[in-house]
Amino acid sequence: MTPLGALRGPSEIRTLFEAAYAEFGEPGTQFTAHQMLVEGDCAFVAWDAETSANKYEGASDTFVIRDGRIAVQTFSAKVTPKRPT
Repeated sequence: MTPLGALRGPSEIRTLFEAAYAEFGEPGTQFTAHQMLVEGDCAFVAWDAETSANKYEGASDTFVIRDGRIAVQTFSAKVTPKRPT
């Protein structure tokens, strides 16, 4: 689940992660993890980042793991574009 809506199925999720890996893999990307918590089948990560394209403030991911796989993930952040889209 993202601020843009829920993604379902491998195709939709793959598209999101391919774009994220490309953006966060660019030279000069800065990532700061502020908090990582794991309790049972849930994990929470609070972070900030800056890529060449965007600034991510107050970002967080929450994961629910079932049978060793991500069953649900949520993402939230204030995303400020650094260049026109």
